[in-house]
Amino acid sequence: MTTASFASPTGVEPRAVRVFGEPEAGGHVVTGDHWVDVPLDHTTADGPRMLEYNVRFGDPECQVVLPRVSNDVATILAEAAAGDLRTMPEFSDDATVTVVCASEGYPTDPRVGDVISGVDDALALEGVDVYFAGVATNAVGELVTAGGRVLNVCGRGATVAEARDRAYAGVDRISFRGMTVRRDIAERAASAQQPREGTP
Repeated sequence: MTTASFASPTGVEPRAVRVFGEPEAGGHVVTGDHWVDVPLDHTTADGPRMLEYNVRFGDPECQVVLPRVSNDVATILAEAAAGDLRTMPEFSDDATVTVVCASEGYPTDPRVGDVISGVDDALALEGVDVYFAGVATNAVGELVTAGGRVLNVCGRGATVAEARDRAYAGVDRISFRGMTVRRDIAERAASAQQPREGTP
């Protein structure tokens, strides 16, 4: 028999567990599946909305969540895999923002084999990490593109705005032929945290 455990950071709306978690867990009990995932939801004015179930801890969602887990991630994952989740994740109060550096032609026909430069320069910046996704090395040991999502540049800061600024500062140190980057990642969230004119 499958048992269900729900791990939620403080402040997550209980309705999200009721709307998404309980029906999912009930389905697994019926089928006998042992399924462990991280539901990524978003609370709107109309209540919670499911974005996706992240089973594989894929990029880039994982790269903004895991750095903020302040207790032992390995313990949490091992307990979840064993069907005995007892340790709830604890999250730091800072913010993280990840920006994807994609190949020209992504997602339908990404270019590959283009030399990547500037990763070390990005890593030298405060609060910046670079995660490899579609990356390989060529015959002379240079980093080259090897897929559609090439790099994920993660900024970390006290606020979303600071994390966003750091992520884009890292992105701006990196280059490869045809590099494609969205410039609106976390823009609204960063703006929402800024004090309005006339307020302290």
